[in-house]
Amino acid sequence: MTCTFFGHRDAPDKAEAQLKAVLIELIENEKSDLFLVGNNGRFDAMVYRLLRTLSEQYKIKYFVVSAYINEKNHYENSIVADGCETVPPRFATLYRNRWMLRRADTVITFAEHPSSGAGKLKALAEKQGKRVINISI
Repeated sequence: MTCTFFGHRDAPDKAEAQLKAVLIELIENEKSDLFLVGNNGRFDAMVYRLLRTLSEQYKIKYFVVSAYINEKNHYENSIVADGCETVPPRFATLYRNRWMLRRADTVITFAEHPSSGAGKLKALAEKQGKRVINISI
């Protein structure tokens, strides 16, 4: 099962414990084994750190998905979303996020504000019938 993540750039540190619990539940009990995460902000960095640590204990794959081909990516396991090269740079992040959403079975969010980017992606995932776990509650 494939999971992806959308959250606020300024997600608080307190979200990490709940995020870790959700990840362990998905890995151990729901056989989630592929994780796609962006590279913008604190939430994505938190997800990346946890996935890197959990990959030492569990057999999982995770990829940091970039929106820009020429972007210097300081993460191991990084990829660029297919087709980003055809998208104007100002729309690349939105394109990348929707690319990750199309591949996901489960979406884990930290979305406190419905009008934010994370909130809009959460709503789109729900509309598409994806399983959404919002850890901001």
